[in-house]
Amino acid sequence: MGMKKSLSAKAVVRDLRGGLANSDLMDKYGISEKSLYKILRQLRSAEVVTDTEVLPRIAQLQETERLMVRQSPRFRPKVAIPVSEITDITREFHITDISEKGFKLEGMSCKLGERKHFAVLADKVSDSGSFPVMAECRWVRQDSLENSFEAGYEITEITTLGARELRGLIDSIVEES
Repeated sequence: MGMKKSLSAKAVVRDLRGGLANSDLMDKYGISEKSLYKILRQLRSAEVVTDTEVLPRIAQLQETERLMVRQSPRFRPKVAIPVSEITDITREFHITDISEKGFKLEGMSCKLGERKHFAVLADKVSDSGSFPVMAECRWVRQDSLENSFEAGYEITEITTLGARELRGLIDSIVEES
């Protein structure tokens, strides 16, 4: 069980008013952006600090969080993009969400951290050619009642030509989500 760290509100307010940047506050107190965000909101709710003192800092933390969550725009294909494992091209699965960094795959069971070599069969749904990618599973959802699987994959290896085909695929058959 982890121990909760207790901070002195007076010390944090003193450092805030002393001009320490968010990154300096996180370093000094050994806290994450999420923790600093919570602390600033609590200080604001308790009316220990003014909106003028904390709202710009809160906005900065929210912007940083948005940038960290999605570094590459994600798109939903108008039609599911077929994909197979290179080792078994007879079984097709479907990409239902895609970006230049990764994709959501439906129908294939996998384990977190598992790496797979895929053939993206783009030529079946667009003017783009098919291309290989190596991808690592970053998250998995399984509905045991329906025996269905969804998994998020991060693309870890792609050829220059494959990256070009991927961009063409995205441009030709997706809607921004």
